[in-house]
Amino acid sequence: MNVFDCTLCVATTISQFLLDEVMKEVSLHGGFKHVVRCHGNPQEDFMDVKQSGEPIVLLIANKAGREALKFLCDDYHLPKEQRRVRWIHSISSGLDSYKLNELVKELQDIPLTNARGCYSSILAEHVMYSMLYFYRQTWRSLASRAEHKWDPFLMVELRGRKVGIIGYGDIGQASAKLLSAFGMEVTGVRRSAPTKEVDEYGVRLVHGDAERERVLRESDFVVNILPGTEETKRFFNKELFSMMKPSAVYISIGRGITQNEDDLACALRDGVIRGASVDVFEREPLPAESPLWDISDDKLLLTAHSADRTVYSVFFSLAFFCFWWNANEMPPRQLCCRFFFFFLHMAFVFYKWEFVLFIITSFLIILLNSLFFFFFFYPQFCVFACILIKLSLYSRLTMNVFDCTLCVATTISQFLLDEVMKEVSLHGGFKHVVRCHGNPQEDFMDVKQSGEPIVLLIANKAGREALKFLCDDYHLPKEQRRVRWIHSISSGLDSYKLNELVKELQDIPLTNARGCYSSILAEHVMYSMLYFYRQTWRSLASRAEHKWDPFLMVELRGRKVGIIGYGDIGQASAKLLSAFGMEVTGVKRSASTKEVDEYGVRLVHGDAERERVLRESDFVVNILPGTEETKQLFNKELFSMMKPSAVYISIGRGITQNEDDLACALRDGVIRGAAVDVFEREPLPAESPLWDISDDKLLLTYHSAVLSDGFCKKAIDCFMLLARDFGSDGFASNVIQIDKFYCG
Repeated sequence: MNVFDCTLCVATTISQFLLDEVMKEVSLHGGFKHVVRCHGNPQEDFMDVKQSGEPIVLLIANKAGREALKFLCDDYHLPKEQRRVRWIHSISSGLDSYKLNELVKELQDIPLTNARGCYSSILAEHVMYSMLYFYRQTWRSLASRAEHKWDPFLMVELRGRKVGIIGYGDIGQASAKLLSAFGMEVTGVRRSAPTKEVDEYGVRLVHGDAERERVLRESDFVVNILPGTEETKRFFNKELFSMMKPSAVYISIGRGITQNEDDLACALRDGVIRGASVDVFEREPLPAESPLWDISDDKLLLTAHSADRTVYSVFFSLAFFCFWWNANEMPPRQLCCRFFFFFLHMAFVFYKWEFVLFIITSFLIILLNSLFFFFFFYPQFCVFACILIKLSLYSRLTMNVFDCTLCVATTISQFLLDEVMKEVSLHGGFKHVVRCHGNPQEDFMDVKQSGEPIVLLIANKAGREALKFLCDDYHLPKEQRRVRWIHSISSGLDSYKLNELVKELQDIPLTNARGCYSSILAEHVMYSMLYFYRQTWRSLASRAEHKWDPFLMVELRGRKVGIIGYGDIGQASAKLLSAFGMEVTGVKRSASTKEVDEYGVRLVHGDAERERVLRESDFVVNILPGTEETKQLFNKELFSMMKPSAVYISIGRGITQNEDDLACALRDGVIRGAAVDVFEREPLPAESPLWDISDDKLLLTYHSAVLSDGFCKKAIDCFMLLARDFGSDGFASNVIQIDKFYCG
């Protein structure tokens, strides 16, 4: 940077910590004759520089930047080459705080640039965070744990939801990359007619008032990324909010002046829309009298203009700023060399500053689907009931091909079972359908004595009792046994204790729902990461106190993830993780035929490799099956191998972790945090030490990560797909290896 002989003036009202970081970064790049920063009053702090006659490069942000523009650019009467300010760069991408329309004369002939594109990836993460906040009901998980209440509830899956992005530019494209990985349907509304109908992320591009209105009416999520101009001022008002679906969520990460906050508060209070995630406001800090402070957590996620506030984002803007100037001052060969060292430096920044970041939060939330609202207090029961209702519909069409009695062994409520049986009797398909009222020995006695062939549909502990009762004819030849096929609605099998039923299960095909729930569990993995890296608990606590609290968040991009137990769920997670730009290693049970899979995941196996992954990973995801070999594998020893900044995520089986050791590791700071959805004993006992771990260290959900509004369809689709193979030489997939008790 010695190619120019300028004084750098830094005018920004960002926090002292960030300002210090900016100054460190500037000093690293060097080259300026002097560096002068504004301590609050540009007229005082920049007076000497102004009078010195030295050429100036002005680095600005926020309102301090506007004052500096007015003070240092008042020599607009001079020719271009004599003006003191040679270049102005805004660290922020938004320019509305500078009120540039009032400074046209002052800014003539001075190149003005901004940080457009620098923060796109971190803002895209915030979009996903906001969606997951509502569709996974974080506030409910936190409230239930505060009461020591086991509260499994239905979550809503993002896959298949419609998203409308209003103001589709760089940030919209970065968001679309993640949204498409989640399987969402995205429409981007642009200011002018696009040159193509669909872009590289599968986003349908539209423009005009009629198309925008259609997008608002159809979208499950409306993302406002409009720039702040006179044309867009308070653009999102009562009229536009009334166009949205009552179940829609509004996400605002553009500029605060583009929304009418009083109308938004009314829309939330009156149920015009489901919820809103707002990071930008017309006046910042948000005034104490704003009605948004009093909106409940289940309707509003309020962050204090922090969505793009990471150390990395500041560094990248600075690096962009330094490189841009130098690129305009040097010959091509030297420019190529500088380009190389620029990216070398960025690599250093992105991988060596981890200690600065320990933050942040995450999300998430579950929008109770209206279809399930009636069953609000019995969602886990509702799920299995709806599975059977759905099953009966399929039965009428496809299941007359076999002449079996369907025995259903699962613990669902009496009322719902009555409704299920009505549906089954209406649609037929099986020769008979028999339900378990609680005691398989009584309920299935007649079926057992009838000699009719049986298909057994199981879940939970009722399924285990049915297995013991109906499969006790193991002394008979295979073709004479009464149970012809057993299918588990759940993918986990440990509640059946299959190791005690080896004789009973011999010769009977046993399948499970492997792969059916991979996408929703992958969403839960992302949710857990964002919960910690975006400090949801802090946002909720600050708003409860009406406290404006902008804080640093940590970006997921570039972080290392170790998946222990890399199968279907791991692959679905890896698809999302790679879209976020994370580095993933999958630890498998046995050696893989390839070193890297289609998602860029490095595949390893063995104890030595597992230990290395544990020591290096920022996130450790436990998706191990529940077997004797994996019982309490994650214990004090393994937790001590992890980085102090690591987050442990458990979505496999509860018996694979020692919960007392985990509680100690969290309390003592051995690891940063944990997101746990599965437990050795469920419901979690009242005496468990996990209940008392604070929200900033533990995200506790109630084996509900898989309980989504799409659970029923997924389960029945899996069952019907397998039913096609019934009576043939064998099932093509999802068959359980009886000697190992997981899918082969």
